[in-house]
Amino acid sequence: MALELAHVKSTGAVSDSHYSHDHLNAQKGVPIEEKVFKQWQDKFREIESKGKNGAGEKVQWVIVDGFLLYWTPEVYDELDVRILLREPEPRVRARRLARSGYHTAGKSYRLPDFHSSPCYVLR
Repeated sequence: MALELAHVKSTGAVSDSHYSHDHLNAQKGVPIEEKVFKQWQDKFREIESKGKNGAGEKVQWVIVDGFLLYWTPEVYDELDVRILLREPEPRVRARRLARSGYHTAGKSYRLPDFHSSPCYVLR
């Protein structure tokens, strides 16, 4: 992943050799309020506009998610913006219990009944 992120940063595009295992994981829609969607859409457009008009750089958005991304220093160092979302403990528990496991590059993991690090739980 670190090499792929470095490639995107240097070329502005995902490499032809990149592939994802995300299709192996259950995909559930996450509703978002129209007002919130519009706010973020406006914010992203504002950032893109500043990049084009200010430094003359094209902004390339690549969103990666998963706590394992923060585990590897080489991946962590390639991220320009790092966001950690915290959620109330009941929501974290419900989401975790709804998943049977998850798939990553070459491995499948069975999740324990429930464990959440305090850093992920909004208290």
